[in-house]
Amino acid sequence: MEKKVFVSLTFDVDGETLWTSRDPNNWQRPVALSHGTYGPRVGLPRILRLLQKYSIEATFFVPGWIIEQYESNIKEIVEAGHEIGHHGYLHEYPDTLTEEKEREILQVGIDRITELTGRKPMGYRSPAWEFSPRTMDYLKEFDFKYSSNMMDDDQPYIHSNGIVELPVHWLMDDAPFFLFHPKVPGRVIQPTEAVFNTWKDEFSALYEEGKSVVLTFHPQMIGRAHRVQYLEEFIKFILDHPGVEFTTCEKLAKYTKEAMK
Repeated sequence: MEKKVFVSLTFDVDGETLWTSRDPNNWQRPVALSHGTYGPRVGLPRILRLLQKYSIEATFFVPGWIIEQYESNIKEIVEAGHEIGHHGYLHEYPDTLTEEKEREILQVGIDRITELTGRKPMGYRSPAWEFSPRTMDYLKEFDFKYSSNMMDDDQPYIHSNGIVELPVHWLMDDAPFFLFHPKVPGRVIQPTEAVFNTWKDEFSALYEEGKSVVLTFHPQMIGRAHRVQYLEEFIKFILDHPGVEFTTCEKLAKYTKEAMK
């Protein structure tokens, strides 16, 4: 292939906030919270070891509260050379917030990431991939360079306000297949091999079209021992394709801007 295909592996380190944002009563349920705790404590180190093995730079979207609670764990992401992106403070859904609260949460998330990394985050991923009518304007106001939320395309593009969009989709996200809790109705854990075969098929189809790919994972789900083994096999499958390069979302956004000049 003449055109380079970029692949961004992204990880939403939601921890406990994935569960408390769904149901505030989960703050009082230690077992429910423990689902999330597994992510930064157990799943994340496995993922970091895997990425180091293949010298892959990835992007981790982290709520501000998680940075506060697991500072040493999140520092390991930074020290390994990966990107930290904005993901709210307590995994709040922007479409449920007032104008004032949405702005406040954007600022607090920026502050926590800046304190940790020494620089402002360049990218924003909304919890649950939903915006308010104001969100895109706020991203421009707060000087974000890219968004990774929309599902109206399967290759990067540029919004009218100049922000690069790195499209995502539930199909290329582990949560629809692996997120499970007895109090979350309709959720059935899918067979791991079948899920990875789905991702391989979609990657192969997009690769044939010369399109870059953004995949979304959660350490509390993909970080289970056997799933990390499958993720390694998926990485090797991707690397078998000529002209593929793993990169962070920030770098993919820059490549997109340069390619569209």
